[in-house]
Amino acid sequence: MKVIILDTNKVKEVAVGYAANYLIPKGLAVIADEKNLQKLKSNQLAAESLQKKQQEQNIQLAKKFQNKKVTVKVKAGKKGKLFGTITKKELGKILNLDKHNIELPQPIKKLGEYKIDLKFGSQKIKVTVIVEAENGNPKKQK
Repeated sequence: MKVIILDTNKVKEVAVGYAANYLIPKGLAVIADEKNLQKLKSNQLAAESLQKKQQEQNIQLAKKFQNKKVTVKVKAGKKGKLFGTITKKELGKILNLDKHNIELPQPIKKLGEYKIDLKFGSQKIKVTVIVEAENGNPKKQK
């Protein structure tokens, strides 16, 4: 008997008893009749078009951020150490991106220039993040 396995969306040939007594009652498969095969085909086409659309968006985002420099002004101490850290979440807010698109091995803790990787699907680019003190030079603490 031909069935469509729902987890993988593949058509398989299985024993009638296995399909009738286990796969279909548990909701793991449906009978591969004309209606269900047509539905499977339309779902696959929709998934392909969605994937193409997502890939185009990733390319556009990569072009937008290519060779971009971002300056971040933060409070810092005497020796250039930040009061706090700059994490993926803060960079995501600054760049208007999801934090999952940012590859930051560890949070930024000091003033300076950093090369950050941004990943959009299979597209991977580098962005320069310049971390500066709010008032140019950090103030001395009294």
